[in-house]
Amino acid sequence: MKVFKKHYKKILVVIVLLVLGIQFFRYVFPPFEMTPGTITVQEDTGIELKVKYTPVIYEQVTHYGTHDEVKRYFGKYEFILTNNTSEDIGWGGAYGLQVKRGGEWKNVMQVREVGFTLEMRHLPANSSETGNLNLQFIYGKLPIGKYRIVKDVSPYDSSWGPTYNIAGEFRVWF
Repeated sequence: MKVFKKHYKKILVVIVLLVLGIQFFRYVFPPFEMTPGTITVQEDTGIELKVKYTPVIYEQVTHYGTHDEVKRYFGKYEFILTNNTSEDIGWGGAYGLQVKRGGEWKNVMQVREVGFTLEMRHLPANSSETGNLNLQFIYGKLPIGKYRIVKDVSPYDSSWGPTYNIAGEFRVWF
């Protein structure tokens, strides 16, 4: 106990340097595959996409026919889609994840294959909607960096098909 009290500052510095070193290693050698980003994101559309991070522990249950797999994750991601236009928009559940590396956005490849339903959701003019993003389940633990979620939206009364892409940026700090 006396050794700890005498050297607690040195021990704390070693722990902090170790955590920073691990994060730096994960930043340089991310645990996922990246490809050049080819998605064009439209700005000033009147539609906003924000990503909110909450540091909580939550469980993801996956059903595999005869058994369930339960995994615990730290950190919950939510999106807030706001329609500030005068027309209704449609959007689906699918989204892409990109990371900024070397000044350019790169697509993050999924660690786990998941399917999204192809339903078109309705968002009336001057309203907003929130939903959950299963980022850690789909992409694994994200290393520090700047990320963005990319979603397709289109006028609700048009035939289904992406009219333009919007993005919501966020940072992962640890």
